Amino acid sequence: MGNSLDQPHIGFPAPLLGQRPLRLPVLYRDGGLVAVDKPSGILTCPHDWYPGQPSLLVGINRQARSEKPELKRLGVGKTFPVLPLEAEVSGIALFATSSRSADFFRNQHGSCGMRFTFLLLARESANEGKEAIDCQLPLTRHSTKARLVVSHRQGKRSRTEFSRMARLGSFSMWKAVTNYYRVHMVRLHAAESGLPIVGDSLYGQVPSIYLSQLKRDYRASTRRKEQPLYRGLCLHMGTVSFTDEKGLSRVIESNLPDSWQVLLKKLQLYSSAMLR
Repeated sequence: MGNSLDQPHIGFPAPLLGQRPLRLPVLYRDGGLVAVDKPSGILTCPHDWYPGQPSLLVGINRQARSEKPELKRLGVGKTFPVLPLEAEVSGIALFATSSRSADFFRNQHGSCGMRFTFLLLARESANEGKEAIDCQLPLTRHSTKARLVVSHRQGKRSRTEFSRMARLGSFSMWKAVTNYYRVHMVRLHAAESGLPIVGDSLYGQVPSIYLSQLKRDYRASTRRKEQPLYRGLCLHMGTVSFTDEKGLSRVIESNLPDSWQVLLKKLQLYSSAMLR
């Protein structure tokens, strides 16, 4: 199910997810699973690498306890996490609607029975001639820092398959596919594969993109500071494929954030320009 004007939404009054209220589209609701279209900057569920940050899981469950009519119409009560998705990544946030369903989908994920497709924008480096990359570097948590590291001795098996979708001047759009997702996994695999993701200061060290970098005759405003074309990390979970509890094949889809689509249009328009 993709985004549409008539699809249901879940509202989150401030300060559940921050200082401003939000209304997020519900991408899927069936068979013990509900999927919400998550913006960048919000966790799916609490995580020790993001202490004190708001999460969708907590926001939904607090409103479910007060029997919010919006949730009751969706048949959504207490929800359970299926897999964590870090705050920086936008896209599909998955939750089970019962503990039994949570066990089912976690087992499916653990047995590599789900397929996750990400879209990412990377700065070109050493892979200008490659159209596909299969990264299988084993990963483990850093002993003291909130990040993953590559470890051939202690790391867990991990795999991300990258395929180029489009060249955009000094950047490229890539598709990243994995059957088992860990927090930060795609970001580290991308960086190790020579595909540092735009906006990733932890693994890729690639800053956000400004129009002044692309447009030769750009005129700076004297009244306000220039803002990046897209503020967040350019990594988006766009598709999840899985088999539900009835044995039916399902696909959930999420469109790119609007401001990210604006960024891509600007890159397409000015792709022949050299970054200063």
